[in-house]
Amino acid sequence: LARQRDAQAKGCLEPAKADELAALGVTLRSRHDARWERAYAALQTFRLREGHYQVPRQHVEDGVKLGDWLNNQRTALRKGTLRPDRLEKL
Repeated sequence: LARQRDAQAKGCLEPAKADELAALGVTLRSRHDARWERAYAALQTFRLREGHYQVPRQHVEDGVKLGDWLNNQRTALRKGTLRPDRLEKL
């Protein structure tokens, strides 16, 4: 199952395989994906309120250390390790 989640995260899981797993009730999202989505939602909340994405490094939004999280995303982008699906959202 871990391999299937990795393949899904990298965008290389065959759609038929994903459908089979979904039919079995298997969720392919990991805890890390759920945490990333929560931080992304906090970023959107910040953007709506403040009108920009310039989050102070120590800022916490809805219990998420948003400044640190965004810094980590920017670092991953520079290193080329940010997943394509996440890059598209950002």
